[in-house]
Amino acid sequence: MILFDLDGTLLDSKYCILKQTKKEIRQLSALGIIIVLCSGRYPGMMKLYMSEIKANWMIAMNGAFIQSSDNQVLKESRIDQKITDLILGICNQYEIPYIIQNDRDIYFSSDNTRSFMIQRYNELAILADLEHTVIQPLKIIPQRIHKIMIPTQDDRTKNLLFDIFKRHPITVTSSSSNLLEITAESVNKGSALSYLAAVCGVGRAEICVFGDSKNDISMFQLAGYKIAMGNADIELKTLADAVIGTNDEASIAQVLARIRKGCL
Repeated sequence: MILFDLDGTLLDSKYCILKQTKKEIRQLSALGIIIVLCSGRYPGMMKLYMSEIKANWMIAMNGAFIQSSDNQVLKESRIDQKITDLILGICNQYEIPYIIQNDRDIYFSSDNTRSFMIQRYNELAILADLEHTVIQPLKIIPQRIHKIMIPTQDDRTKNLLFDIFKRHPITVTSSSSNLLEITAESVNKGSALSYLAAVCGVGRAEICVFGDSKNDISMFQLAGYKIAMGNADIELKTLADAVIGTNDEASIAQVLARIRKGCL
């Protein structure tokens, strides 16, 4: 089983998968290796990449949602409504924008710096004749919430919110600077990987993961072989068995070729 984080890992700076990498993934898939995309993104912004590499599974929203390539939901974990009210109340108090995700939609409380990712995904999805993502206006807080994202303007605000949130039964992580990502208690990429591997009958030694950010730490702790990108967070690199080139280089393809040839 091979798992790929998306942003900063499998995707280059233009949010595309390199051609050589696609080729290697497809060859490994043909050999029966289970391919999994594991991201903080909500499912609607992963479907293009699932299609491009014919992945078997997606782990979306930092482990809150596991779905097969034929859209069968294996597991989902929602944030408790009382916790949601607490988090959004704090954001409103400090006038901080937030983004709500579930398996169907993504909601923005106001315009913020994260909207560029959706715009870029839609450009690529339209070219591939796939459904694009629509940002839903947040008129009413949805009852089903899998993940909350909070973009902040500076480290001081981010650290303040982190200190507040960590006192409550939730999981708080980050995939980029000045961004907090919240899921239900004990829900992360690692917990989802553990669940999926058990269902698929895959042992720890048979799992290889690629990642770059702090939200990949939990799956690095469970995998038999961990590969960090050259652009990865320093803490993640210390957990890795190997550090390769950046996400704009063909370094993932080179590693996959070695796996295919039995050199790893």
